[in-house]
Amino acid sequence: MGKSCERAERLMMLYMDKSLLDDEEKELRKHLSGCERCKNDFDIYVQINGELAEDAPEEFEIPRDFEILVMAKVHTLEENGFSRNIPDKDTLSFVACGIMSVLLGISYIAVLYREQITAKLSENAATAAFAATLPAVSEYSANLAKNIADGFYLFLDTSMQFVNEYQVLASVIVFIVISVQCFLYKKRRDTGRA
Repeated sequence: MGKSCERAERLMMLYMDKSLLDDEEKELRKHLSGCERCKNDFDIYVQINGELAEDAPEEFEIPRDFEILVMAKVHTLEENGFSRNIPDKDTLSFVACGIMSVLLGISYIAVLYREQITAKLSENAATAAFAATLPAVSEYSANLAKNIADGFYLFLDTSMQFVNEYQVLASVIVFIVISVQCFLYKKRRDTGRA
């Protein structure tokens, strides 16, 4: 945000309070005609101000320096790292990819060690009832994973059928590391350090 936009923002607040001088209003109108972002903000402010004015009691009056205090607080928040920006699609894609990788890894480990996990849960009285339901779910999950793997192996060359569990686990870990590295690179690039 440039200095002219900051000035326009202060003038907008004065306009909303109906305390803007004529030459200041001309300055504001001139800036709004050339700045789409400020024009959009101004339109939103006018709409909100109109809706609030309809509902506000007549005797209620906002202190003259209220908008200055609010804007100072907003600028303080922005300087301390708070941003109105939403993460971009790339960032969200990397995060989603990382989450999926972690879930895939956890699922793979849970299928590999399902008997040990069930046995450990059965030892505790609080989790024994839950553990009793796990074999059916575990078998279903294992069969589903096996069917997916079988389809995957049919799709790939027959030599890929001999991939052992450690190679698959290593593939999941490599995928997670690559996702994290891509995310970190993008963050560094966006902050200008790459």
